[in-house]
Amino acid sequence: MTRSKNPIIRLATIELIELLLRQGLINPMETVPYLLALQGDVTNPTARFLALKCLKAEGEKRPNMLRQRVCAGVKQAYHFQQIVNSSEFVTAIVEDGSGGGEDKNRKQAICIFAPIFKESIAKSSVQRRGLFKSLLSLFANAGTGTLSEKIPLLSYVAQVLAHLPYEVYSDPLFIIYSLSCITEVQGAQLLDRMSDFLRPYDLLGIDDGENKVEDQLELAARTSMAECSNINKIMNDEGFDSTSFNNMCVEAAALTLLLRLKIFLKKVYALSEAKCCEYNPADQKERPSDKNISLPERMPIFNNSIENIGLKKESQNSSSETKNEAQEKLMNSCNITEGLIKQYAEFRHLMRAGDPGVEKLVFQNFDDIDNDLRRRKKHTNIKVEKAKLKKRKRIDDDDESYVD
Repeated sequence: MTRSKNPIIRLATIELIELLLRQGLINPMETVPYLLALQGDVTNPTARFLALKCLKAEGEKRPNMLRQRVCAGVKQAYHFQQIVNSSEFVTAIVEDGSGGGEDKNRKQAICIFAPIFKESIAKSSVQRRGLFKSLLSLFANAGTGTLSEKIPLLSYVAQVLAHLPYEVYSDPLFIIYSLSCITEVQGAQLLDRMSDFLRPYDLLGIDDGENKVEDQLELAARTSMAECSNINKIMNDEGFDSTSFNNMCVEAAALTLLLRLKIFLKKVYALSEAKCCEYNPADQKERPSDKNISLPERMPIFNNSIENIGLKKESQNSSSETKNEAQEKLMNSCNITEGLIKQYAEFRHLMRAGDPGVEKLVFQNFDDIDNDLRRRKKHTNIKVEKAKLKKRKRIDDDDESYVD
């Protein structure tokens, strides 16, 4: 009933759940994921508020239970939006009109789980790290199963991790550290498997799988498939194992989301490569300076979109098939092939550390983030200079007789 398309029924259901929880007549372990899912009811603020009220109450009583069920709640929120808002794009962020800076009407991108994260999870570093590990565990074995079941959900989870309201530097640093552990090992292995697969078809070119320069498929990704007739012919030939290549591209799509997320967090929170390398997750102590986290005036939107790389269906020519149906099938096959090539190219591009232009793949509506970063740096320098002058003035006042 919490997934009913009727907002009045959803509202009445939350009130009933609140009553049953207060009387101890319903299992909180089973209930919490559905209450978390209602945080995705972006068109019904009252329902979100009542569900958040129930979650806060449970978080105060059983904080560990709440953190353990957040991962299931994220899944339920994804399915909730699929059912209730089936005609709209599934998203984990809402736009808040409380923009700061010179433009008061500027909208901010805020995660739908931001309130419950701040109220019940952000207070404990153990709770926060447990949540991050739980969400990142969804990316394990991402290559198994169908694309429709895996990649859209992982895109949703990546967006959640990108837009949670982090208040200490250790949070994005811990996520970046975890992402590096996953992508450096699994990414390198996947690159080798892709190279071994494509080498017999003579699609690697000069690079030959070393991933130092662009190969033939990466160059083809910049043009239309009509201009790459040779590559299109090879990939649509019956001898080409399209199923194996598709499965590898599904794995690449999952790793691409992690690579994008890593770059996003570094850029948004102004984390240098040196700071990320120096971070040690075994160090549980949080220094006072870690809490003065730097945020842009306007939070950019993380790009969690993935190319159309749906599994190809074997083309079967039927005598009853019309000419239009045959052309539509051929067009769909070409679109999927182009999507596979683009996904392959982006994965290789992001795996080349320090490549220029990767920000374009990671951010949406990222027009003025560089200006925001420069403004933050300038503001920080002004604060430091003021502190130095204040300290110097205090010392001069104390030693006035000596100076005279």
